[in-house]
Amino acid sequence: MSTACPVCCKSTCRQSLESGGGVRLLRTFHASQCICDMGTKGTVLCDWHSCGICNIVKSAFERVAFGAPGNKGRHGDGLYSSTDPSVADRFATSCLSSPYRVMVACDVVLPQNPNKNNSVCHSHK
Repeated sequence: MSTACPVCCKSTCRQSLESGGGVRLLRTFHASQCICDMGTKGTVLCDWHSCGICNIVKSAFERVAFGAPGNKGRHGDGLYSSTDPSVADRFATSCLSSPYRVMVACDVVLPQNPNKNNSVCHSHK
């Protein structure tokens, strides 16, 4: 699993990619367990350690539920997202008190011409 750049250097990583041939944005969708009432009382993030969506948003995709750095899934360790929201929706679960399922839309910055030298931010390999 490659490590995501911390929030403090995301603009530096993007600038590095832009100077190395440009970037492209890819819209992906992520869904996971949401045990709070998000959506029923506004967009307030909860403080429950078991709420996957709130932990992911608060940590800028560095932690999932219970502070874990990722999930163990079919394709290995990491956080999964999909360009197809219906695929991501299969992983959404909600608490019993909310009629909503929660999904996060993510704009992922990718190098215009991917290669092994620009696949991750070099200072965080």
